[in-house]
Amino acid sequence: MSSRRGLKQTMETGSIERDVNLKKRGAQKWIEEEWEYDTPEGLKPAKRTKEVEHKVQNRIVIDRVNCNTDTWKLLDEKVVNHYKNWFDLNKDENDDFRYWECCDGIIDITKDDLKRIIQEGEITFNTIRVYLAMLKEEMEKKNDSVEFLDIEAARTAVVHEQKLKEFLAGGGKQGEFKCNELDIELSIINPLWSIFSKDLVVIPVYHGVSHHYTLVLIDNEARCFYHLNSMLPPRKDYSADTNNHFQNAKAVVKHIMVFIKRVYDSTKYPLSQGLDPEEWRENYDKQDSQGIVVDGYSMISAEEKRTRRWMLDQNVYQARYKLKDILSCP
Repeated sequence: MSSRRGLKQTMETGSIERDVNLKKRGAQKWIEEEWEYDTPEGLKPAKRTKEVEHKVQNRIVIDRVNCNTDTWKLLDEKVVNHYKNWFDLNKDENDDFRYWECCDGIIDITKDDLKRIIQEGEITFNTIRVYLAMLKEEMEKKNDSVEFLDIEAARTAVVHEQKLKEFLAGGGKQGEFKCNELDIELSIINPLWSIFSKDLVVIPVYHGVSHHYTLVLIDNEARCFYHLNSMLPPRKDYSADTNNHFQNAKAVVKHIMVFIKRVYDSTKYPLSQGLDPEEWRENYDKQDSQGIVVDGYSMISAEEKRTRRWMLDQNVYQARYKLKDILSCP
């Protein structure tokens, strides 16, 4: 009897200990979230260094490069030696010297780009483009239904919305506002004609002053837009209405919705000159002599036809995709 009582007491004690440990871990996670959001940038490196002290840190340094960063210290030794050797071999080359290139040389990684990564500086658009190109190549090998918009797409949308806000604040009328419309056509609307029907479309968003990147996803399986942001504040302080990152994501989605409506309208309103909407579409990728974007028509490619037909068959316009901030983003 006493052994059963002892067993029961041991089980209960173990259960209590587990509950206490779980609560401790939850409290610690909450503290870390608070710290990540509220701590000034200058104080963060010291804490991060303590967090990784138990890991083996390399002691290799590169001449004229600040290697006193966690990014560098925690790299695999083989990778570190590779970069060390490359910098030594090319120490007399200027910062524009190419380390790597892709897309037939259109995009490259330079010596300066590598320095920025090692030193945890502001990453250039080209670095993001190279990373997306590598991801795209990997996805294609796996036959995944994923595509990417260039980082310029989101930048163009955000600039447009910022200037619109300033225009309206100055007493301007919505219908009179004209700004970078050609850029929006070339970087957002035109590319979407070929890729919107993928299961997932990934759009990197750069947030300017904060030097932060997030992702907007067009998830056609879930029939919604997702925003992935690794710098969300603690949930108790989160508000979509005041979160600048989310507002920039909304600017991107606004112009995606323009594209979706344009596809839908192609079935509702006839094209001029009796053009067949199955073969032709409106475009706005030309300007007149005064720099005003003018409408025109272009023949629809086979890929664009597939996208249009898929969107109409799936009733994408009627689905009214909503933008959601993923609050559990790591």
